[in-house]
Amino acid sequence: MFKKNETLLFIGDSITDSGATYKEPDEIGNGFVRHINDFLKIKNPEKKLNIINKGIGGNKSIDLLKRWEKDVIKENPDLLFIFIGTNEILGKYFEDPFISDIDIFELNLINMIEQTNKKTNIKLMNLIPYTKKIKNQFLFGKDLYSKENLEIIKYNKTIEKIANHYNLTYINLYEDFKKLDDLDIDLTIDGIHPNSKGHMLIFTKILKTLKKEIYI
Repeated sequence: MFKKNETLLFIGDSITDSGATYKEPDEIGNGFVRHINDFLKIKNPEKKLNIINKGIGGNKSIDLLKRWEKDVIKENPDLLFIFIGTNEILGKYFEDPFISDIDIFELNLINMIEQTNKKTNIKLMNLIPYTKKIKNQFLFGKDLYSKENLEIIKYNKTIEKIANHYNLTYINLYEDFKKLDDLDIDLTIDGIHPNSKGHMLIFTKILKTLKKEIYI
């Protein structure tokens, strides 16, 4: 069970960010982090849990690593959820010169884990697939649907390998999104960013993880 005043910190890109302004502690966006915050504070008001959103749109693994000291280590969270990699894949196809390859992504993720307090319970979230909504849409002349789900699978295998090596919880979002997408359930705004149903799906997956680990 959660202890009083424990901190849950979520770090990632725009999917985690989801409109967070960071001007006030409760301005944590309108996505899955908001769902987690509201659920836990209603269910366990006496615990006075601290929910922190450190998602920033456009971030890649190298960006997280650069702000790790300020945004993670100084916060010293009890639970840490890392959700990163989507922009790494997108950038490859848009010829972003600042994009690292998958080996560098792996090293960056390992570096984050190694720098984190050993008492912090780290959870790695895998990447969601690009959904049918993006099919046949061409951004900057690139067909995102066919190629990048294959890239996502490669990145997810790397994330899972790291989770297994460090004995960390691996939250598999990909399978749930793919299953519902195959049933033509619309889960994204643009094929990449979750809509309200997509964020609810991420929330329920995290909730199942917390229940399985007897936090709630």
